Amino acid sequence: MHGTILKDPEKLMALAEQMEAQPTSNPFVSGGVIRAWLQSRDRDTEPFVVVVRDRKERLIAVASWMLTRDRSGLRRLSAIGGEDAWYHDPWVMPGADAEAVAQALVGALRKSQREWDLLTLILRQEASASLLRGVSRLGWSVEDRIDWRQHVLIRWEGDWESYWSERPKKIRGLTARHMRQLKEIPHRFYEASRQEAEPLLEILFQHQASNLANLRDWKPYQDYMRIIARDAIQNNRFSLQVLEIEGATAALQFRSHHGDRVFALLRSFDVAYSRFSPGSLLAAWSLEQMHHDGIRLIDLGPGLNEWKKMVQTHSGESVQLRVGSPASLRGMGWLGWDGYLIPRLKSSHLLRQVSAQVQAFRKKTPAPATR
Repeated sequence: MHGTILKDPEKLMALAEQMEAQPTSNPFVSGGVIRAWLQSRDRDTEPFVVVVRDRKERLIAVASWMLTRDRSGLRRLSAIGGEDAWYHDPWVMPGADAEAVAQALVGALRKSQREWDLLTLILRQEASASLLRGVSRLGWSVEDRIDWRQHVLIRWEGDWESYWSERPKKIRGLTARHMRQLKEIPHRFYEASRQEAEPLLEILFQHQASNLANLRDWKPYQDYMRIIARDAIQNNRFSLQVLEIEGATAALQFRSHHGDRVFALLRSFDVAYSRFSPGSLLAAWSLEQMHHDGIRLIDLGPGLNEWKKMVQTHSGESVQLRVGSPASLRGMGWLGWDGYLIPRLKSSHLLRQVSAQVQAFRKKTPAPATR
């Protein structure tokens, strides 16, 4: 196998078309996502897609990565979607030799090490263990297992009643109480049709941006999720569930289906109906429907959400890997500062002592007089 780097948009469009006929293992890497990203990317972002082929030039793997430059000029190599993508695992042809694929990808990165300063990837152990080992040997590297980056899974092996009875009493009690309240007013749970999908998706985005406006600018994230959703719709992998209360859209949830795994990508609700916990009710209804439909593996993605903890059965390990290019003093310097020095200063006993003394001094010092 051999890996090559594609940057030319025309060649990447041809690659995207070739990938369309292949099965996908997650919603973040597909031909449709590459095509839509190429058409909407920022000017300061360049494609840096690594393609692995065998001796007969058959497509074996695709790492849909991009190169960005920050204000300091640092060239960052990461996956399309950046931190908004749950995972940066490459697409790999089912049955391919994972070790050989990893070697080809790492070989392409090594040859291009003068073209980037810092590589940042979020990789799942279950999907990319060989790649994780190979890339970490490229140069000076830092591996972080960040709590909120670990992904939450539901893996069903028995009947629905057994699963639900094993959930914490808190979630079962709240769900039962709110369902009793709902019975007193008009409501319905339903699966949206393909024609309804995009307008309802915009309502979901509006609720999310309104409910969580203080956390971040949601526009880049929602632009990226539109790419994911439209690709899923076009390839019949999309589903959207809705809870309607008194004729109003109270909660929505968007999922993408890939092989034996369903990715529950985004859920939000109208705060006007928060007394019913509509998001949790919709999620509980949706889980039961999926179980009855024969789905046995659900990926809820990363996050420390309390609801996720109450419904999960398993967890998966994700690693944030940062590598400084051996050919870049800038990249190695940045990694040394941000990846090694800063974390150690934050955790050092001396720094904590100094911080505690400063806090104590501030408490003892009287506030300045005011007129």
